[in-house]
Amino acid sequence: MKVFLDYYFLELTHHLIINAMRIKSYYLFILLFSLQVSGAQSFPKLDEILRLKQLEPPKGKVSMVLDTDTYNEVDDQFALAYAYLSKEKIDLQAVYASPFKNRRAESPGDGMEKSYEEILRLLKMLGKSPDGFAFRGSDRYLENISTPIQSDAAKDLVERALSRNPENPLYVVPVGCITNITSAMATQFKNHRTSMSWQAAVCGMWIQGNSMVPLP
Repeated sequence: MKVFLDYYFLELTHHLIINAMRIKSYYLFILLFSLQVSGAQSFPKLDEILRLKQLEPPKGKVSMVLDTDTYNEVDDQFALAYAYLSKEKIDLQAVYASPFKNRRAESPGDGMEKSYEEILRLLKMLGKSPDGFAFRGSDRYLENISTPIQSDAAKDLVERALSRNPENPLYVVPVGCITNITSAMATQFKNHRTSMSWQAAVCGMWIQGNSMVPLP
């Protein structure tokens, strides 16, 4: 039974990660559109040829960052372990702790901190140093799109994305609240030139789970 469960969770995690990559630009477009209609930002248009190219399934090994509320639910631990151990397919470059609030966390900041500590525990078991690899994320949810929340995770994501190019893109895979990623994007889209570089470099995104901002 244990072997079956181990296999099931590994296959489930693999399915989630691979599908996150395959539907990349489609969901990135949804996020950009939702931010644009808010009226808070003005976004440049991604070249249509490049957008279609980004929709193609990745070939070979991909560079990836994982944004996760690891302490919230058990699937995130499996996602992190599988992504890190799948070295033939994934070059996991960083892990970001995302905020959450429920019966396991008194506040979004508490959820983020607990997730960060959970990430550290997992990395210790995996024999991986957290230095330059694991980052604390937002300590609260966004109040509005025009005021991004500064965090180590958002800063690292900006730096990594802007060092990439369309031929060697960065896949961003969030499995929780996307406050860290939205904050990084909102920061960069204040500069049109930089935002075009961002769009060309970040070609993988999976949106699911919580809202970007608290719902009424």
